[in-house]
Amino acid sequence: MFADLLPAALAAVLLMGLSKSGFANGFGAFATPLMALAMPITQAAAVMLPLLLVMDLVSVYSLRKSVDGAVLKHCLPAGLCGVLLGWLLLSVVSLAVVSVLVGAMTLCFLLQRLLPAGGGDWRWRPLAWLMSVLSGFASFICHAGGPPMMMYCLARNMAPSHLAGTSAVFFFMVNAMKWPLYYQMNLLSGGNMRLALALLPVGIAGVLLGVYLAGRLQRQWFYRVSYAGLLLAGVKLIVDGARHW
Repeated sequence: MFADLLPAALAAVLLMGLSKSGFANGFGAFATPLMALAMPITQAAAVMLPLLLVMDLVSVYSLRKSVDGAVLKHCLPAGLCGVLLGWLLLSVVSLAVVSVLVGAMTLCFLLQRLLPAGGGDWRWRPLAWLMSVLSGFASFICHAGGPPMMMYCLARNMAPSHLAGTSAVFFFMVNAMKWPLYYQMNLLSGGNMRLALALLPVGIAGVLLGVYLAGRLQRQWFYRVSYAGLLLAGVKLIVDGARHW
C-alpha cells in the first residue's frame, strides 16, 4: 500500500528541501501533511525529523558565509525555549490549535505587509523573541515552525542569501534539540529511520536545487515567491486546524 502513496512522501521531502534552501520559503509547511498521506501523522513527523536535520546541515554548509549573527543572537535562545515549551505542553495543546494560531498569524503578517511603510517596525527585540518562541513551539508540535521565523526575517528585508543562511542555522539547532525529546517519546524507531534514510537523497537534491535557484532569483522575485509560500501555508494551516478542531 505504501508503494501507492510513495509519490506523496517523495513530493513532501522534495518540497521541504526546496524550502530549507531559502527558495520557496513557507512551502515547507505542506511537507508533513503531504507525508501524512502515506503514513500516520506521528510517523510522518518522526520520519521527517532526521531528514530535516540532514537537510539543515546541507543548507548550513552551502550558505555558511551568509549567516546574520545578530539575528541568531536574538532569535536562537528563544527558539530553543519554544521547543521546550512545546514538549512540556504537548499533552494539553492540540495540533489543531497550533495550526490555526500559526496560520492566522501568517495571514495577519501578510496583511500587515500591505499597509503603508510595512505597517510597523519588526526590528523590535521582543517581537523577535515572540516569533522565535512560536517558531520553536510550532516546530516541535507539527514541524510548522517555518512561517513565524520567516515572518520576522522577511520583515527585516534581509538579503535572500542571509535570510536563507540564518534560517538554516536556526532550524538546525531547533531540530537538533527536538531529537532527544522525540527519542524519549519513542518516535525514532528503526523502521522510521530506515524510511528516512531511503528518502534522504531526495531531500538533499531539493536543498541543492533550491540553493541554485535562490542564487539566481532577483530579490523582488525571491520575496514574491516567499510571500506566496507563506500565503498558501497560512491558509493550509488554518484549514487543517479547523478540520481537526
